[in-house]
Amino acid sequence: MDTNSMTLLRIRFIDQFLKRGGGSLEQMKNFVNEKLAEAGDKQIKKRLINSALKDLRSGNFTHSLSDKIDPQKKDVFRVEYKNGIYQYAADCLQPVFGDLEEDERLTIPFLMGILKQYESLPAVKKIMEGLVEQFELDNTESKCASVVISSQPKLAQEDEVVKLAIQILGHIQREECIHFHYFAVNKLDTSILKASEQKVAPMQIRLYNSIYYLTAVNMNTKSIFNFRIDQIRKLRVDELLDEQEESVTFNYKELEKETELKTHFDHVLGVWNHPKEDRVTEVKIKFRDWAASYVKSLPLHPTQIIDEKSINLDENSLVVSIRIKLSKKLNKEQKANERSIELAFLLGRFREFCEVLN
Repeated sequence: MDTNSMTLLRIRFIDQFLKRGGGSLEQMKNFVNEKLAEAGDKQIKKRLINSALKDLRSGNFTHSLSDKIDPQKKDVFRVEYKNGIYQYAADCLQPVFGDLEEDERLTIPFLMGILKQYESLPAVKKIMEGLVEQFELDNTESKCASVVISSQPKLAQEDEVVKLAIQILGHIQREECIHFHYFAVNKLDTSILKASEQKVAPMQIRLYNSIYYLTAVNMNTKSIFNFRIDQIRKLRVDELLDEQEESVTFNYKELEKETELKTHFDHVLGVWNHPKEDRVTEVKIKFRDWAASYVKSLPLHPTQIIDEKSINLDENSLVVSIRIKLSKKLNKEQKANERSIELAFLLGRFREFCEVLN
């Protein structure tokens, strides 16, 4: 963290101390150092506390009133010292950090509501508490998070799966290859299955239909694979070591370019991994009744295009086209949903209200 960022952090902590009623210089120093320790930073002495306090008083930092105050004014935020106690003067201006507009502030409880499904993870709980503190949310604003509800059912062992996904992110950040044992087929009785050992370069974490996937590259074949994280044996992943017990590493940018990972899923439904012989095909699908309104509002795929000429208001129907990879035709009559398991699964929810045209 650079000097300016460190100074601003100290000022923020002093501001929090004063807004809680203030206290002596020693108490202020202890409060700031506790906060710095929580943030993983070094403790400071009274000299730096006094310097940050001076900057706070003068408004010499980025805050919500930075562009409105007189730069010549020496005491922008009045901090009084009486009977050995530092506190904000009555009815004086106080800095506001975060600098969100009024209509933007509810973005924070909205995000907290989304994070709520993961709050059993200690780090997520700290992040949520940090958001409340950093943006100085009042009780009414914080309570708004409770009305943001996720209707998705939780994955079995989701907390442990998310912890493993976070661990894998660390390996991706450090560009470390990993190894693990994987059950390729999901059976209720996993004891009858043999787990295969996988040695790969982790590249992405993907979330699809409430399931977490690891997208990785086999370093020998440079092939892209997807692994359901919940099917990794014992939910355990280890750093891959060579014969000298050194980490096996990779260059993320080079591997991403070599495998064309950025465009690999452009014409794929979900995380399906197609063989190279599968070709991108335009698929036309007719939707009727409620299904037509549904796909108009929520596209099936990023490539979806609505055929404007097909819109029939009396029938409440329309035709959409998507460009996705399909397996080779076995016969002339074979429809697209018979050439893609993912497409068949996706369209199953629409029942008789959709029709694959080609």
